Amino acid sequence: MKTVLIYFSYTGKTKILAEQKAKEEGADLLPLTLIKRRGNFLTYTVGSLCARSHRKAKLHSFNTDLSQYERVIIAMPIWAGYPAPAINNVLPLIKRGSSVELIFTSGSGNSQKSGEYVKSVLSGNGVKVTGITDIKASEI
Repeated sequence: MKTVLIYFSYTGKTKILAEQKAKEEGADLLPLTLIKRRGNFLTYTVGSLCARSHRKAKLHSFNTDLSQYERVIIAMPIWAGYPAPAINNVLPLIKRGSSVELIFTSGSGNSQKSGEYVKSVLSGNGVKVTGITDIKASEI
């Protein structure tokens, strides 16, 4: 089964986790990168508001055809209780019938709200969520 690990990382912690997991799983790695990187204050202030309203981010394009993967792993930071906006860009692109594993990274808090939101988006597109892992950034 062909696997891709998609991730967004602002601080680098989710990147470390994603690289380790991709190596363990033999997965292709697909980083999501912002077109314009702002300072921390603006990123987290504006980013948190966008995360709460489920908006997308302006990302560099990627040339990976997600339809070729049966299994997808998505590693994402949680901002204001929801996935960072970059993740909203890829959720609709995951092929119907795919299996998805979710990995949340956060400074604190509970990923329950995040998990419910992402599962509802994916299941609405015919994608099955097979697992959710919540990792605190301090553990990376």
